Amino acid sequence: MDADILLRKRNAFVLWRVANSIEPPVLVIGECREGTPITFVNEQRYLLQQDINHPDLWFIHADQCQLTDGWVYHYWFEVSDAASGRPGLRIRITDPMAAAVNWKLLAVKPDDPHYTDDDAYPASIIKYKQGQLARSC
Repeated sequence: MDADILLRKRNAFVLWRVANSIEPPVLVIGECREGTPITFVNEQRYLLQQDINHPDLWFIHADQCQLTDGWVYHYWFEVSDAASGRPGLRIRITDPMAAAVNWKLLAVKPDDPHYTDDDAYPASIIKYKQGQLARSC
């Protein structure tokens, strides 16, 4: 059975997770508020569901995320860090298949000496329109 990720991404947030962990990935979504400094506001968190046919594929349908039609959102996936030499803390990562990111809005990195500013990943950007996730904003 085909995982059809690109078809799923039309109306769901999808993450192909290559490293297994006990905790499932989380969608962290909100809005970017311009200003000095730029801030992340109206944060919402949603557990992703595991696909029964593809155990490394995780998703949540956009209509389950209380999104407003026509709005642009910024988001990350929060996962357990699987990098060697790291303590396995939760870290916010950019959607690997995002069409657009905002380098002005970076994730807060874990408060641990194993993490540097390079671990503050940019927010992915998406527009929610008529029940669909529009890749080009």
